[in-house]
Amino acid sequence: MPASTVNTDNVFIGGSDYDALYLGPVSATSKLTTLKLYTDVPSDLIAAGWLSDDGVTRGADDSKKALQGHQGHANVVVYMDSSESTLKAEILEHKLQLLKWLLSAKGGDSRLTDADAPDGHKEYVELTAAHSRKIEHLCGVWDTYDTAHDGIKYRYVFPSLDLSERDKMSDKPGGFSSLPCTLDIMKDYRVMTNSPGMLPAAAITPGG
Repeated sequence: MPASTVNTDNVFIGGSDYDALYLGPVSATSKLTTLKLYTDVPSDLIAAGWLSDDGVTRGADDSKKALQGHQGHANVVVYMDSSESTLKAEILEHKLQLLKWLLSAKGGDSRLTDADAPDGHKEYVELTAAHSRKIEHLCGVWDTYDTAHDGIKYRYVFPSLDLSERDKMSDKPGGFSSLPCTLDIMKDYRVMTNSPGMLPAAAITPGG
């Protein structure tokens, strides 16, 4: 019988209670360079909190083109026409800075008071949302933990994310008033994991 070529230890199942998406201003990028797999994320970044059941999607959109030669119109050269990477999430928690980025909004620097509001809820905040939004330049970290194997995680560190695509935000019965967003990954990013199948072979010490 041939030896088995499968190993469930190498299967990663996301969706952990500890999964977390962090977003921050691009000015905080330098603080991400020292991050290791389990290093605490700098306080400059905001934990998005609850996400929709779809979690975070790391998108890859590649397109190729071919140049044909005269003889037989065969493909002579195939090249990458475009290659884009994205990070997509639907955020369920409403947090001030996250909403300001999504709406390209201003204000919200102080708490206001409404004497007519119910007791215990008299403080409020007011934003001025742009009717035409701009690209917000951010950075981020996505931590996702294996639900099948304790202590195993992936960490993605994004030094440059552009918030350029916003989706519909709806307030309707029986559904979340969520904050969907698509982030363009603008620079190379770091991927860290301690998943056993991803670890390189141990180095052999000379003379050992």
